[in-house]
Amino acid sequence: MRKEDSVLARFGQLLGLPLVWDESDQCTLLLDNQLMMSIHAKGTYWQLYGFLGQIDAQKAHLLFINCMHHNMQLVENNDGAVGYDSVQQTLLYAVNWPAPASGEELLVWFERATICYEALYREFSQCPELTI
Repeated sequence: MRKEDSVLARFGQLLGLPLVWDESDQCTLLLDNQLMMSIHAKGTYWQLYGFLGQIDAQKAHLLFINCMHHNMQLVENNDGAVGYDSVQQTLLYAVNWPAPASGEELLVWFERATICYEALYREFSQCPELTI
């Protein structure tokens, strides 16, 4: 068993969920009927993505200043960034962290990222340029 498999399994136990990696080495969690997060193991670091919304290409420029404002705050606190996935045309919250040594360590990172993600989701859900 790979280290990331055992860390994810322990994290799942802490959440009371049977978590496994899919064929793309990602694990997707639905936190409620709106919030969706995806965890990716990338060797020495892990990434977390939180879906913020689908972008209306005609109005995308209106989001730029809002995104840059949030990115400054996120970077200052080492809490990730807001970015654009051009393939899916979606706005995402992204966080990198060193590969966790345990499920407990992953839980700490996940809780911190979830707090940021929920706040960003609330903020961006008010933007008419996004379809949530």
